Amino acid sequence: MMLMQKNLRRLLSFLMAILIAAAMTGCKLPPEPEQTATPAVTSTPETDVQPTAEPAPEATPEPQESASERFTALDREVFVSFVSDSGWSLHQTLRDPAAFDIDASAIPMTWGDLSEEASHADVAACVTYLERLLEIDREQLTEQEQLSYDILQQYFEANIAGDALEYYYEPLTQYTGLQVNLPVALWLFEIETEADVKAYLELVADTPRYLAQVLAYEQKRSENGRFMTKSALEAILADLDQIIDAGDKLFLISEFEKSLNMVADLTAEQRAAYREQGETLLSGAFLQAFVTLREGLAALSDTCRNEEGMHAFGEEGLQYFTLGMQSEAATDLSPEDALALLEQEFAYLIYSYQTFSMEAEASEDPDIPLTSGDVQADLSELETLSKSVLPELPAHSYETRQVPPELEALMSPAAYAVPAIDDWQDNTVILNPAADQTYLFLTLAHEGYPGHMYQHLYQRNLEGLGWMQQVLPFSGYVEGWAQFAEELAILAQTKYNRTTTMMRFCDDMASNAMLLAITSIKVNYEGMEPEDLKEYLAAYGLGDDAIVNVLYTYAVNMPFYAFSYALGYTQLAGMMRSLSADLGEAYVQKDVLTQYLSYGPAYFNLLRERMDVWADEQVKNG
Repeated sequence: MMLMQKNLRRLLSFLMAILIAAAMTGCKLPPEPEQTATPAVTSTPETDVQPTAEPAPEATPEPQESASERFTALDREVFVSFVSDSGWSLHQTLRDPAAFDIDASAIPMTWGDLSEEASHADVAACVTYLERLLEIDREQLTEQEQLSYDILQQYFEANIAGDALEYYYEPLTQYTGLQVNLPVALWLFEIETEADVKAYLELVADTPRYLAQVLAYEQKRSENGRFMTKSALEAILADLDQIIDAGDKLFLISEFEKSLNMVADLTAEQRAAYREQGETLLSGAFLQAFVTLREGLAALSDTCRNEEGMHAFGEEGLQYFTLGMQSEAATDLSPEDALALLEQEFAYLIYSYQTFSMEAEASEDPDIPLTSGDVQADLSELETLSKSVLPELPAHSYETRQVPPELEALMSPAAYAVPAIDDWQDNTVILNPAADQTYLFLTLAHEGYPGHMYQHLYQRNLEGLGWMQQVLPFSGYVEGWAQFAEELAILAQTKYNRTTTMMRFCDDMASNAMLLAITSIKVNYEGMEPEDLKEYLAAYGLGDDAIVNVLYTYAVNMPFYAFSYALGYTQLAGMMRSLSADLGEAYVQKDVLTQYLSYGPAYFNLLRERMDVWADEQVKNG
């Protein structure tokens, strides 16, 4: 399973969110087929009498593959390469690799490869795949295949464009970096069989190699003047200290033991041997890898870059920022156009908040907790609400799971663990008992129904989705939907005062998502310094030095943090308002949302084109 990013709650409380950075990034070429030797041709000696030549039989032409067949084959080939990038990515994505003709035993159980050579090889593969894709006649494909085609083309082109931008990517970021994600990924690693036990231990054993690659990469960043800032380094070192200081009390040791006890096909002797092996690895080589990483990073402190945005790196920095923003937001928007949309949405949210606040003067206490106090009751209510505004889901089940105490400080209120694409019926919503429960109803709407869990389950019920379309990390699409889902839940429910609840939603979106995203563009793309940012924010009554410092630091150290939420929601909400206006009396929310979801996850520019065509057809057909 992989974790979806959590919804943002209370910027100034520094809510921690996590993103499992999948090792399955980029493209990878399959091995070249073995060359078969061509037999030598032996000449026939001349004779006096030449035999009458028999007419050669007409060759039976090989059946030509259709454009659809060629595209499907290419899509599946890229998919297999994508998910087979590492043992970890394969384990997370597929429950039965053999069904996809993948020999799991041939793929080492590792975290992946962060080397420069691997990165360039992935991009070279993208070039090759793109060339093959463009050879296919797009016009001969079905509508759904054309969408998958366009997705692949946009994905390949973005990967290729980023090849020259070495050492800008930062794998270690506060809250969302590998130093947090790696232990969480091990905690989430599903152990059901002895094979899973062995795979887990192999992954733990691979950690020193992988973190050594991370350190080597950071050293290269340092050599090229692109190392992290002082404030970012201090945060990363603090995260590493939390893990290192645990020592032999590291939570993963006890969690591994719990998992072992659930594996039925182990003898007592096997269970004891695996327990000892796991404890030795986790308390030894695993923790030492974090110590080595910490020492190596600390040694680079003198090379920390200035507290400046990506603009400080010139055109390359601006290009990297643009590509990163577009990737996170699942869009082709320029930073200029994205900023215009975000500022417009920010103003709309402020106006809506003010309108609701005037209506709420005689309403209930706006600080009333948005929860029944019972997680299961809230989820059940949200499931019922979803059925009233959205299409039915396929049969499924879900459970809730609490994070261990050692992770409470590193994780946000809740998360949805994405199941394997071929075994999706059982789902998990993860809860943090230490988090503020005031917004639990909206948190569960984001992570469960009608948010992440709903969207992924509905996607599983769709026919014809491209293979790559199902696994590409469309963060803007999924987080935009989850934010929109909160709004859907508010408007569909009757338990809580809608006016005051919408006030909270508008406040959260404006302050915790929009403002972060706007600030990031201002600082990283436009080059705003703290003094300029203070003046800009003062127009919104937010010129306090503490607020300015928080927003500026987020923008510099985590430039893409909020785009999936803010720009994802902005594009989706704007699309829905536009469709409502275009359709007029023909607008039926459930029909519009059903059509939107039916396309599956994609870049917003591609979805908007198709939704506009669909809306025109609805108006035309009356």
